[in-house]
Amino acid sequence: MREMNNETINGKQIVLNKKKEQDFDSKANIIVRNLPKNMDQKGLMELFQQYGKIGSCKLEVFTDGNSRGFGYVQFLEQKSADDAIAALKNTMIGENVISVAIHSKKDEREAQSEKFTNLFVRNLPTNYTEDQL
Repeated sequence: MREMNNETINGKQIVLNKKKEQDFDSKANIIVRNLPKNMDQKGLMELFQQYGKIGSCKLEVFTDGNSRGFGYVQFLEQKSADDAIAALKNTMIGENVISVAIHSKKDEREAQSEKFTNLFVRNLPTNYTEDQL
């Protein structure tokens, strides 16, 4: 596992993890956005491993194997995730400023956010001000 994790076989990077009997701590799971397109799975792992033990690391890719610009890092401990976020949030990697935050599932994000309804209005006179609207 140590030698082959994140290696490329037939043009695809592989991820090797031991099966865990327990669930990972959701507060130790981070999402990293705006990664450089040339960063690979191994690069993502190397960027974060200095902050603690990693249970899993996944760079999201398109079907052709190219990076989608974001990935996930699951640390074994919340403190490691917190340390990584504090150290790397808004850090410049190549020409990109990356975003690093605790990952939350879509339904959790929706439950925490305010609900908005968008209203689209057409054919307003061009001289209308925001106050008139």
